[in-house]
Amino acid sequence: MEYFKKNQLQWAARDQIKNGTGEYLMSETTKWKFENNYIFPVVYDLKDIDKLLGSQFKVIILGRVLNILNIKRIVNILKVGDKKVLVDIDFIGGLSNDKYAMDFISKEAQVDGIITTHSDKIIRAKRENLISILKIFAYDEFSIVSAGKVVNLCNPDIIETLPGIAAPCFINKLREYTDIPIDVSGYLGRKLSDINLLYACGVTAIHTGNHKLWNIECRSDVPPTFLRK
Repeated sequence: MEYFKKNQLQWAARDQIKNGTGEYLMSETTKWKFENNYIFPVVYDLKDIDKLLGSQFKVIILGRVLNILNIKRIVNILKVGDKKVLVDIDFIGGLSNDKYAMDFISKEAQVDGIITTHSDKIIRAKRENLISILKIFAYDEFSIVSAGKVVNLCNPDIIETLPGIAAPCFINKLREYTDIPIDVSGYLGRKLSDINLLYACGVTAIHTGNHKLWNIECRSDVPPTFLRK
């Protein structure tokens, strides 16, 4: 647990603005992300909404289940259930790629944040005061170097990297470019020891649609059972 306490303090000290002493401050818009969320469930089937509404997960990620006709209704259901909602904006059916898309996501759908591979969308999201998560693919050293440059360009709140199982191999290299919290998704491994290694190497949280991982500990405000000592 000392590992998590130490890193929580480090994450809590960082934000996009600095105070008069040059230290980073945490804004209210990003504070919820750092309140001990270790597992973020990702919805790939709308049938899972009811299950998650009854869970203690604080943050829900909506994957490839949204379109411009259903997004407001689904987000509202989760909001009524006192959940924070993140959406993968690149896969919302019928949504255009212009400036009005972000206005719609923020003002009409009222999501809390977005996930995207596009730096320009990250910048727009920050203007709308949304949590911004930049998704990057760590295939090789060149892709990590390129990702590091993009991260410094758009300065997202969180980085989501995949494949997650490879994080122990690349996280130190990515840390040469940024101190932004690093989450993982995609293939995470087949054993609990694989997941444990991800946290041990410095991963902040995992994003997963794997129900088995949800059921390991149906909470996002404490470390999963197998991480406790």
